[in-house]
Amino acid sequence: MAKSEVVQENRGLSSRLPWQFAPWQKLTELHGEDRLPHALLLVGHSGVGAENFALAFAEYLLCAAPSAGGACGECSGCALNEAGSHPDLKILSPEKPGGQIKIDSVRAVIQFGHETAQQGGYRVIIVKPAEAMNHFAANSLLKLLEEPGHKTVILLQTAVPGALLATIRSRCQWVRLPPPPIEDARSWLAALLAPSAPIDALLDAANGMPLLALDMHESGTADVQRQIKQGLESLILGRADPLALASQWQSHGVVAVLDVVYFWLVDVLGSLYGGQGKLDPKFQSWLAARVLRSQLFGLQQDVVSLRRRLLSGNNPNGQLLLESLLSDLRACVSR
Repeated sequence: MAKSEVVQENRGLSSRLPWQFAPWQKLTELHGEDRLPHALLLVGHSGVGAENFALAFAEYLLCAAPSAGGACGECSGCALNEAGSHPDLKILSPEKPGGQIKIDSVRAVIQFGHETAQQGGYRVIIVKPAEAMNHFAANSLLKLLEEPGHKTVILLQTAVPGALLATIRSRCQWVRLPPPPIEDARSWLAALLAPSAPIDALLDAANGMPLLALDMHESGTADVQRQIKQGLESLILGRADPLALASQWQSHGVVAVLDVVYFWLVDVLGSLYGGQGKLDPKFQSWLAARVLRSQLFGLQQDVVSLRRRLLSGNNPNGQLLLESLLSDLRACVSR
């Protein structure tokens, strides 16, 4: 087993973000009433704070004196969490970004989930992202979901629940963590960034996800996101070649490109069906007259399937995969 797949992280205590009050309140009320499910599926992108939420709730469960707002920050459990060394918390994640979670790692946390808590309270397992489990790992985790240990809580975080086995989804209570209202996202970023920061442009590139916008600002990837979206628009209009774009974008990482394509399709379909889209009005009108909407829906599902294949360990030729996807996208428009 790769030791880095089941990790203890060196970090300070986490906290839920301002826009996560409603789901947080729901879970803390269930906990207070002793009705907390043993398996929670946290459905939200890390860019909206899903990972923060999972860690903060784990720390709440492991705290000796939690309040409605979160862990107390003063007890021995909180001290262990702050040091990243709590013996009753396990975080299961890929060995490297974009990798998969393998069966040996899941077997290790299954054993952990049936042991007695060293601190006498809960045992908490976080799986992030849950879709990174390969088929064998996911089937193995089912054993723990079906027969959890005493006071064991499993938090599975995913941005794409459709990429999980139906048997996994059905054994969890879903907790949705959507992006915040745009004004809340702007205010949160404005408190962190310099006044000159292009907050609206960052949020647009990050599809309204504040943590992703912050990460893109710090890493300089916002321009890459915008270039990909502009390339997709040019492709649809017949001004760009699928093969050339695939060659150009492969260096960004196929999974990263698929994420941009997926959220761009969300914007396109939302605009076409009367939602608050982010498209240029002229481009939106042009699309409405020419796009084959059923094919766009099918393509969106294809993107999810391709992402699942890549995360499950398949290693297709990245450029050929992108070439095929972009050619199919171009074919969604009648000319």
